[in-house]
Amino acid sequence: MTEAHAITLMRTHLESLFPKTCPNCQHHFASLRDFFANARPVGTPISYDLEDGDVKPVRPVGAVALSNCLCGSTLALTSEGMPLLKLWSVLLWARGETRRRGLTNQELMQHLRVQMRLQVLAEPDLQPANETPEGKGMLPSMLVLNLV
Repeated sequence: MTEAHAITLMRTHLESLFPKTCPNCQHHFASLRDFFANARPVGTPISYDLEDGDVKPVRPVGAVALSNCLCGSTLALTSEGMPLLKLWSVLLWARGETRRRGLTNQELMQHLRVQMRLQVLAEPDLQPANETPEGKGMLPSMLVLNLV
């Protein structure tokens, strides 16, 4: 597996989590791109299974990446619901990559987060400006320059 393939597997799962709404301010995130453009990353993503050294968990604890909504509330993107074989593939690849690159699990997770955000934000926004799927007004997406 390559880094590009690992990112594709993770991205496909994360894209399936949308649309998403902030429970505090009700801001609607129509897509992963909308989320990346309008929510600020917080801290370092963590894979609890990778931290535990379990790259083939039967009952995964999972991975989580936190971001702050425009209102300041913390929102989470998780690996919950990712197909087990795909999760195992990513975890096995990640364990090998941390060893090969001499990185900690956290350093690799942060690197993957930055690379995925760069990839997603570089693509054109397919959502019409100022509209949600329901046709209600929405603020234009802001490009968050802080990718970490």
